[in-house]
Amino acid sequence: MPDNQIHDFNPGISPFPTGLFWTVPIPPGSVHIDLAGKTASLKLRSRKTDDYGNVVNALTTDEEIAEAMIDVDISWSGGTEVDFSSSTNNFSGHYVLGAATFTWSAKEPGFSFTTDPGSADFAEIGHERNGSFNI
Repeated sequence: MPDNQIHDFNPGISPFPTGLFWTVPIPPGSVHIDLAGKTASLKLRSRKTDDYGNVVNALTTDEEIAEAMIDVDISWSGGTEVDFSSSTNNFSGHYVLGAATFTWSAKEPGFSFTTDPGSADFAEIGHERNGSFNI
């Protein structure tokens, strides 16, 4: 952990310490997927999260230093389509390989942060089935 880390925004572990790791439900309508159009997006506005100060504190104490609000924008766009299946693992999927762009910001009393726009050259969206749903 860097000595100068003073913020660590994440939704925590619930229930602490053995529950879901940094996973929370998102509001309906936050995700839009168009596999035929090879696009998808995730938009979150004013989503409550916690600031734990640093990742060690977040993972070991579950004591936040402040409540924060975050905004997230991710857009995927693709090109090449790939199908994969495994009868051994009872799994199948249809994916669109492409790229993504994103921005992220956080606000809490006395502090705010906004990323520069970012991009990823590898990103994929898709549909997969496994177990009893792999029909």
